[in-house]
Amino acid sequence: MEYEESAAGFVYLIKSDRGYWLPGGLGYTQDKDEAGRFTVTDMHQCNLDGCTLQRDIPVRPRAAGKFLGD
Repeated sequence: MEYEESAAGFVYLIKSDRGYWLPGGLGYTQDKDEAGRFTVTDMHQCNLDGCTLQRDIPVRPRAAGKFLGD
């Protein structure tokens, strides 16, 4: 499950005391880049007790000349 932004809105990372949830909720990772991205619709049937939701905001590179001093 890879999303940039879904029709339902933003996408989220789910973090528990074991780490970030992997795609599909099948395991955990400490690496934020490997973590799954979930929509509100995806999370509808998940047990999120004790979990933290972090909205995933993709970092987009800036065009040339957009940095101070360019």
